Order: sequence, then structure tokens, then C-alpha cells
Amino acid sequence: ADNQLENIKNLLIKSFHYNEDDDSADKKLGVIAQEVETNLPHLVSEYSYIGGEERKGVKEQQIMWMAIKAIQELEARVQALEE
Repeated sequence: ADNQLENIKNLLIKSFHYNEDDDSADKKLGVIAQEVETNLPHLVSEYSYIGGEERKGVKEQQIMWMAIKAIQELEARVQALEE
């Protein structure tokens, strides 16, 4: 797989509520699809929500695999520095 560290570093992790959540609900941690789409459009999909409203979602499983690859890249850097 290609290097993923830069892609992962550029993701902006946010605390947020979904629009339909009550303000007192616990906030979620994640990324905003529209922000991800700017640099990584292949990680965003569109779907029809209730009433036909179009929404965007993030392919979270793909981000997980990218993050694992980025960890592997960092581990290789650490090992090289330790040597």
C-alpha cells in the first residue's frame, strides 16, 4: 500500500453532534465528510436519507486501514532512529 501517514495527519478530528441530536447528548468523535472529501474524495459516499434527502458519509473502515498503515510507517521510522 502507498504511504498513508500524510493522509492521516491531514484528517481533522472533531467533536460533534449530528444535526438531529439533542445538544445535551454526548458528542461524537470523528471527521466531517465534506472536509475529508476535499483531499480524499474516494473516502466519501453519498446516500439518500429519510425523505430522500441526500447526505454524505465517510468510509470509516478504509480510514481505519489507512491509520494502521500510518502506524506501521511510524514504527519503521522509530526503528530507524533507534538504530
